[in-house]
Order: sequence, then C-alpha cells, then structure tokens
Amino acid sequence: MWNWPRTSSPRSQKQVRDQLNQVLQSEWDTVRVTTVGPKYSTRDPKSLIASDFYRNLELLTIVGILKANSPFLVAAITSLESYLQSPGFNKLSPPLDYLNKASAGLESEIAAAMRLSL
Repeated sequence: MWNWPRTSSPRSQKQVRDQLNQVLQSEWDTVRVTTVGPKYSTRDPKSLIASDFYRNLELLTIVGILKANSPFLVAAITSLESYLQSPGFNKLSPPLDYLNKASAGLESEIAAAMRLSL
C-alpha cells in the first residue's frame, strides 16, 4: 500500500497510517463550514464583497447562528441590501457605523472582517 522509508520503525509507520486513515475518512472532507475572513483581493469589486457578506449573513440567520433581530444584523442587512440594489450609485450607508453595534463573539468577528473588506 505505502512504501515506507527503511529507517522508520513499525510503530511510527502504524501511527502515521492511523492518522492518515482518520483524515481520509469521508466525514473529514464532507463537512461544510461557513467562514468569513479576508479572502478578497484589493481588485475585487465592492459589490462582490458586499454580496458575499449579505449571502453569508442571511445563511447564518436561517440556520439560527445569528439572531434575526440583532441590531447589528438588522443594520448590516439593510445597508447591504441598499447598496446591492444600486452598487454604482450608492455607498454603503450609513458608512459602516452599524459595525459598532456588533455584540461580542461571532458578530464582532464578522464586523471586523467587514471593516477590513468593505
């Protein structure tokens, strides 16, 4: 199956094989995880970035991770919707002031990512 170097011990071979078998199980590569982070280039249009944040905020609300009535979320969704309806003519308004409404935890992490990206 695998060609091991002659200098490795049978014990280390078994440890590596066990670790590989665990990672190669289908559960490791089929779990979906939503992440938000600085994944945008400076050349990416703001409309693409805003759309990505909007879509992910909606998803996190639908699955119950974010509270739909959160002041941060309500303001963020409203601002992003307004911007996406006419991205060439609108600036994100109010100019990201709502980011200060983020509560501790995931909301503040999302707000930090939005500050960096938008």
